[in-house]
Amino acid sequence: MAKVKLVAESFQEWKGAQKGQEMNEGALDFFKGARSLVKQAMKDLENESYVDKAISASFAKQFGNYPKIKESVMDWELPKKQELIKRVSKVLEDPKIAGTTLRKNAEGKIEVLGYRVQGGAGHSITGA
Repeated sequence: MAKVKLVAESFQEWKGAQKGQEMNEGALDFFKGARSLVKQAMKDLENESYVDKAISASFAKQFGNYPKIKESVMDWELPKKQELIKRVSKVLEDPKIAGTTLRKNAEGKIEVLGYRVQGGAGHSITGA
């Protein structure tokens, strides 16, 4: 059975699905949270696609509010992104951390900060 995309991005893609061509929607990645994507990226740091997804998920709120920051970070070279994911992974080791954010310190270096929710990430209530 063919995998069907949630939304066909083109008519040709839709026609291909009708003919039984397999497509990778990435639907499973859609349902993963930042923690899961960071773990996946840490297992294969050479896979830039995993690293980019993890970075986007880790800073989704900040990137949504400040698209220029996202644009800047996503343009970094892979080694710099790998270092960022390692720092995010370290921050997310604390189960009470619900999310991460970036900031520049007084020396102009980028820091990864974690923020908590009441009860910790393992006890927070979502709308899902």
